[in-house]
Amino acid sequence: MRTWVESLVREERSVLRGRRPRLFHPRHYSAGWPSLGLDVQCPREPAERRDVAFHRGPHLLGRALGRLEAAVGEFRPDRGVGKDLPDVERQLVAYGRGRTGRQGEAEVGVGNGVFLAADLGDRRNVVPYGPGTAPDMIARVVGEQLSRQTGQSFVVENKLGAGGKIGTEAVADAKADGYTLLLGGKDTHGILTHLYPEWRIKPEKDFAPVALLARIQNVLLASPQLPASNPQEFLALARQKELRYGTPGVGTNLHLAAAYLQDSYGLKLLHIPYSRSFAEALPTLARGELDLVMAGLPPAMPLLKDGRIKAIAVTGTQRSRFAPDIPTFAESGVAGLESGGWFALFAPKGTPQVAVDILSRQVADALREPAVAEKLSGVYADPAPSSPAELAKLVADETQRWGKVVADTGIKVE
Repeated sequence: MRTWVESLVREERSVLRGRRPRLFHPRHYSAGWPSLGLDVQCPREPAERRDVAFHRGPHLLGRALGRLEAAVGEFRPDRGVGKDLPDVERQLVAYGRGRTGRQGEAEVGVGNGVFLAADLGDRRNVVPYGPGTAPDMIARVVGEQLSRQTGQSFVVENKLGAGGKIGTEAVADAKADGYTLLLGGKDTHGILTHLYPEWRIKPEKDFAPVALLARIQNVLLASPQLPASNPQEFLALARQKELRYGTPGVGTNLHLAAAYLQDSYGLKLLHIPYSRSFAEALPTLARGELDLVMAGLPPAMPLLKDGRIKAIAVTGTQRSRFAPDIPTFAESGVAGLESGGWFALFAPKGTPQVAVDILSRQVADALREPAVAEKLSGVYADPAPSSPAELAKLVADETQRWGKVVADTGIKVE
């Protein structure tokens, strides 16, 4: 690893001597070094892009490399980390040393910066829901941008079942090296712990929050044949006759939202879970074989635009910018459903904080890209960047809120 770093130092010095200043080559690493007198953000994109910043000039880059060379001299893989390295570097070097067996990967921190070797392997992003669902689409959009920025593949792996429990367990049990991530949300980090009180996994404690990715609206959809087109007509009809409704599964946040309506307003509703293939629920609704479906807005929009299904209301605090004609439950006098969907990245507990912070910054950079915002709009989602601390607070709030809903509705998972 030391030879690798020193070779990059020599390469950059030769560029400076030739008066051809450039950024650290993005094929090698991506980093920022404020403590070395250098402010650089170097995603794997052409240097002319607006998000590549080189503010201090080539003379400071030369000074930084000199200090870098001195710091590298303190790192001895054969004798451990140098005594003079700060704590954050000691932690990161130890982290890299523990992972040097895979594809020659290595990481070493210098100053307050981080070198990331180019050949670190793929990152696995486990999505505990099926292909074509809102979280799956969001994971793929953000993952594609992260791949472009870092040169590493962010592979989406759909591992569905038990309302997200199976995928959540897979990541919680994975090695805490930052290379296996969970695309979580209200289900995984607000509801499951209440549905499975004896569950060995405690999502609020057993994961390291990385970053919020996006938010969506949830919507109650109806068959075109249903004689109800707004919340009040729906409530009146559901008090008179039993209506069949579909969701992604027992105990999901969409199931709990419908169960909350049933419990709070005395409705006659029969739940039909589509645990294995929620994608089948919407065509079934369009054929009139279901009366209702509680879903995220993204997968419903194509059928709504074609007029093959209709919307009763969205669950957010305000109307969706993607479907401004659909009212909210709140504005129609139906209280308690003021919550949309959100999706975020989580790492296994024990992942070094420096690795979490790096990934969080990379996600923030990705979400600032106009192309990403445009693609998220294409799947009817809004980018929602956050810090790890902000995501941790959201998880705590959702855990408390949905615990009350589970208790009030009495939903149990067999």
